[in-house]
Amino acid sequence: DPGHWTIHGLWPNSPQECYETSRARQGCKLHVHGGRGGLVEKMKKKWPSLKGWSYEQFWEHEYCKHGTCCDDILPGPTEYFKGALELYESIVYKLQAANITPSNDKQYRFEDVERALSYKPKFWCKEVNGKQILQQLGVSVRKSFDFTDGNGRHSRCRTYKPFYLLPSQHNL
Repeated sequence: DPGHWTIHGLWPNSPQECYETSRARQGCKLHVHGGRGGLVEKMKKKWPSLKGWSYEQFWEHEYCKHGTCCDDILPGPTEYFKGALELYESIVYKLQAANITPSNDKQYRFEDVERALSYKPKFWCKEVNGKQILQQLGVSVRKSFDFTDGNGRHSRCRTYKPFYLLPSQHNL
């Protein structure tokens, strides 16, 4: 079903220091298997690689680069991926409740997303054939997993102009 949201990643707020100093990253390998509760199957649908990498390569990259920097609150790969999926579910629930869903022809306003989520996320957009396309939505969370306003960055988004939210498999 291409008409759903997908996850790009879950990253610590100030990752650069962690990337450079993390002992956990050194020699990091991720061994993906079925896991409890169908975790891998959920990840295949909700956290696909959009870079052309295999699932395993992409998830290993995400965990080894970002997940190891979250070990203080999400210890180990299973907790990291489960935590990201829980955040994803809560965001998607709020957006769907406000009828904000991927579509080839619906237009949305940035303030509609902010109202649905009750905080200000970060937006990344791209202009395609005169249409502003929302490519990515970034959210900020505290270590308690409470959402908080982002830094207000709207990369290439014209916030005065409506945007389209294309299904994830749509070719740009």
